[in-house]
Amino acid sequence: MTQYAWSCKQPAFVQFGRPAAALHQGLAAPAALLLALPNLFPNVKEGMNALRSGLTRWPHPAAGALLASLAHRCKLRLGGPRYYQGTLVRLPVLGDGDDPSWESPRQLLRRLQCIGWGWLALALLLTLIGGLHG
Repeated sequence: MTQYAWSCKQPAFVQFGRPAAALHQGLAAPAALLLALPNLFPNVKEGMNALRSGLTRWPHPAAGALLASLAHRCKLRLGGPRYYQGTLVRLPVLGDGDDPSWESPRQLLRRLQCIGWGWLALALLLTLIGGLHG
């Protein structure tokens, strides 16, 4: 299935991959920022610094903001070097906490799911309130 992906990291698809990645980032930005917002609490000043760091240092700003806010809230370090197509790519490290453990992906996924359900519950509540008063 991966042979059908138009990744801008693959030289053969760079002409199509970059615009597709930019479109994807633009469409995903509102959702990523909504998921990042609750991670700023309880220390909003530090949370905003982490969010700003992710926006400016990560290649894709919306994803960087989400990763940085998760790293801040869960007190982890996310990012760093990784391999794409056998080539080592060095990405910035976001967060000042501990290195991730084997349990970290599950913890982060659970956190994102809870935030998503929270936003969905808020939207449902506002819809019901609007229906009662409208």
